[in-house]
Amino acid sequence: MAQVAHCTRIIEAGAFRQTVVAAVRPLRRVLGSIHDALLLANQRQAERDIARFVSTHGKFTDSVEREISNMMLGDGLNPRR
Repeated sequence: MAQVAHCTRIIEAGAFRQTVVAAVRPLRRVLGSIHDALLLANQRQAERDIARFVSTHGKFTDSVEREISNMMLGDGLNPRR
């Protein structure tokens, strides 16, 4: 059976793995929640920016859609006017 040296004692690798997994689970949940919140915030900001852009340009035409795509994918949020 595999063993892992830890400080001054030797513990079984299986027990060590269970300890690490138990310690990492809460951290993963917290980091996952933060990640999800950041993604949601970015999505909402993008939707607000698109709504503002469309409201200032009237109808949602092909050229407006192209400009939005350029803003979101290439030029950032600096619309060409």
